[in-house]
Amino acid sequence: VCFGTGSLTPGRSLHGSGLDLAATSRWPASSCVLPDRLASPGGLGQAWSQLVDYLLVERRLYTGDFTSEIPRKFQGSTLRAVRVPAAWAKARSIPSQKKVTVALVDSGIQAGHEDLKSNIVTGYNVMDKNADTQDTTGHGTAMAGVVGAVTNNDKGISGVADHIKLMPIRVYGTIAFRHFSDAINYAVDSKVDLIILSASWKPKNAAVEASITKATQANIPLICASGNRGKNVSLPGETSYPCEYSKTLDGIICVSGTDNAGMNLHSKSNYAPFVDVAAPANVYSTTLSGGYDSFAGTSGSAAIVAGVIAMMKSVAPRPLSVKEIKSIIISTSTPGVKSFDGKAPMPFGRLDALRTMEKVIR
Repeated sequence: VCFGTGSLTPGRSLHGSGLDLAATSRWPASSCVLPDRLASPGGLGQAWSQLVDYLLVERRLYTGDFTSEIPRKFQGSTLRAVRVPAAWAKARSIPSQKKVTVALVDSGIQAGHEDLKSNIVTGYNVMDKNADTQDTTGHGTAMAGVVGAVTNNDKGISGVADHIKLMPIRVYGTIAFRHFSDAINYAVDSKVDLIILSASWKPKNAAVEASITKATQANIPLICASGNRGKNVSLPGETSYPCEYSKTLDGIICVSGTDNAGMNLHSKSNYAPFVDVAAPANVYSTTLSGGYDSFAGTSGSAAIVAGVIAMMKSVAPRPLSVKEIKSIIISTSTPGVKSFDGKAPMPFGRLDALRTMEKVIR
């Protein structure tokens, strides 16, 4: 996650705008979240470094834009690792698929991006209470590309989900818990099909919990990232909300990150018994500049899972409850996720997109 007033420029260090991701030790080691708002003297890094688990520990892997679309069947190792291309093939057996609306509670979306603009619907700016959802940092744009970049248009990349609409719900700058609550409530009231929220924090907050409960009761799953501190967030003092709500709310799906090639946790991924599933943390996506680049972190993992859930909802012969969705995601996951060093088994598996489709399409 990366919200605020900075900008994402390919190929340069983004220290000072919240994106100097290798330098995470410079961020606070303990939460500075205030009861109702997060202090922000100004600037992206200051605005969100107050969140103890600020989720763009998304280290840039390389620079440079792609000049042609990666065809679905040749999608990179990220999506092949969880059998997304095979899931696409399975989904094509359903001739009539529902359009699914995904709300991204994030920094907004680059509305003019060639590989996103036809999938974007009107959203909401929680801070300014208007429809200005133009991204200024790049994180929301990256998340949008993973979930729903336009497919088969000979441009850029293919998102995980095809029959999709992306609703940006923008939060940025000086952020209060009430802004997250308002964002989730707006998504629920707009009757979206699912929500992605990639921020996380330590303090429990009643207003946010109430809005997440409202989403669960409305049968709208909320997909969130476990965070990027490399910690066991079930230990005292290492709590990570909203992921921890997964223990009690069927509507929350908490996602950790793995390496692409193997089944080990990504080096920065948090983990816990209440994590529901993992997915690769290294992803290609759309950028604020209008191009394409890659980043790494559990935000990308959550976006992959959200895309697969969007596919599930699109092809399902009947509406799926949040409890059913969570059960399918967990029960079809591939066991064998291990710790960073490959020694300790994790209590959750890695996403298997094909098996989820096979479970939904009988």
